Amino acid sequence: MMKTARSILRDWYYGMPLFWRKFARKVYYFPKDLLSQRKSFVPPEGENFIGPGDFEKIGVEFFNYLQKYTLLHPNAHVLEVGCGMGRMAVPFLDFFNNGSYNGFDIVEEGILWCTKKIAPQHPRFHFQVADIYNKLYRPNGRFKATEYKFPYQNEQFDLVFLTSVFTHMPANEVEHYLAEIHRVLKKDGQAFLTLFILDEEVRQLHSSGKSFLQFSFPLENCFTINEKIPESNIAFDWQYLTETFEKYPFTLLNRLHGSWSGRKDFVSFQDIVILKK
Repeated sequence: MMKTARSILRDWYYGMPLFWRKFARKVYYFPKDLLSQRKSFVPPEGENFIGPGDFEKIGVEFFNYLQKYTLLHPNAHVLEVGCGMGRMAVPFLDFFNNGSYNGFDIVEEGILWCTKKIAPQHPRFHFQVADIYNKLYRPNGRFKATEYKFPYQNEQFDLVFLTSVFTHMPANEVEHYLAEIHRVLKKDGQAFLTLFILDEEVRQLHSSGKSFLQFSFPLENCFTINEKIPESNIAFDWQYLTETFEKYPFTLLNRLHGSWSGRKDFVSFQDIVILKK
């Protein structure tokens, strides 16, 4: 299938070393960042590595999903895996009574931003760096994702959520994270995940060119859009996912379709899965 200009540009961007990706982003957004007026907790777009779109609006969008589709409440203890620069943390700032928010990420700049802009004024919020190797975001990381133990106690959280994390991880890493999520969740606790999911309908949309992303290259138990840079975007077959959820074990509560695949019925861009321990 012939590549689009968008996919060629994406491959070029992800193919650059980390330093040059950061530099290119800062240069591209410099005029906008120079002229824009931002709230103190909103990072300049040239420094924001967590993806395109309005920082505040996307955070509110997913906070609303968490309220609608999970048992989130003001006394809940919440963990975000891959918290980035606090986009999903910000909507929680005035939410908790006796609850709390913890977040970790492999990108140190994001954690430094959160600890500077959020944590000092909000003692219920805690952020830390996970020194995990990732070809795209932490090429000098010390630990493999398959060996990393989340730095939290067993059964500490009521809710664990991840947005656009499993979309950049191969199957063996995802399985290890699911095991860790299960460990740190309380009994009856819930997990909220966003992913790219392949099934028969999506494959038909794929073949007709209607999906936004084309997962054409098979890996072990998953597929990628870029054979040279597999972590750029990864998708999973739905049957494999359901078997994996049962393995750890989780109960599947809900599956919500994303628009990325070209479906007409969707909730957000990526697919969403809600699990219960």
